[in-house]
Amino acid sequence: MTMTNELEILRQEIDKIDEEFALLFLKRMEIVSKIAKFKVENNISIENKQREKQIKETIKNHPSPLIRDYYSMVSDSLINVSKIYQEKLIKNNFKK
Repeated sequence: MTMTNELEILRQEIDKIDEEFALLFLKRMEIVSKIAKFKVENNISIENKQREKQIKETIKNHPSPLIRDYYSMVSDSLINVSKIYQEKLIKNNFKK
């Protein structure tokens, strides 16, 4: 197998993972929408520092020290995107 072929195979694997990630992200954002609706109905703030701290604590215990910091960055991004999405949904009265 040539280096080019090997690289292409690896990239195809990444593409498959990215497709799975996109589906999981869509599912996650659907749940975020439900959470936003619950928060509005129950007069709860979008931001929940205690929940964010809980997530960060879980990441600190991630078994792979090599990727822990990077996973933390991805998690921080997901939290921020989720909050922005909730704000948008609420502002637009849940019209996506």
